[in-house]
This record gives sequence, C-alpha cells and structure tokens, in this order.
Amino acid sequence: MIKNFFLRIYSLSEFKTLEIQFYLCAMYFGGLDFSINLFSEKKYFQFYLDLYILKINLDITRRCHHHGASFNLSIFNVNFDFNLYDIRHWDDELNDYKKIQSN
Repeated sequence: MIKNFFLRIYSLSEFKTLEIQFYLCAMYFGGLDFSINLFSEKKYFQFYLDLYILKINLDITRRCHHHGASFNLSIFNVNFDFNLYDIRHWDDELNDYKKIQSN
C-alpha cells in the first residue's frame, strides 16, 4: 500500500527531469544493512543505510537507463524521494544514448 501525499514531476530541459515525492508506504523491516560503492561500471557513488526505522539511500548513476542522482529518506516508512534523472536509455553496445525517434 502506498499513500501519496505529494508527487511532482518537472521537466528541466529536453532530457532532464526532476521528480519529488512524499508518501507513506506499508511497513516492512528489511533488517540492518549498510553499503558504500564508488566508481563502479554503472554508479559514480552509492550510500545505503537501513536501520529498521530509518533508511537513507543516496545514489548517483551513469551509463544506464535514466541515469542521474537520487536521494531517498524513510523514517517509520514515511518516505521522501528526490530524483534528478535523464529520460534517455543507455545503449551498452554503442556506449552512448539510444537515439530518440521523432514522430
């Protein structure tokens, strides 16, 4: 169950989009978890912390579909998500964005 309190999607440019969402999600407890990843094939940076009632995720991706930055915060499953992403899809074979077809 998801109860949206606020959801806005803003087009910042031809390919960039900002999405802000504030919502309540059904309770679940994933357990204790922590990770940091730097400079992988698909990510510049990722920080993830799960302390049952508090979850924090900061993710900056590259060379993947809808790459960009996201920040997610959850306290007692009240969630705030901030996503800045590219609307294009990545083509691994070309090592570039797929061409957007115009009608």
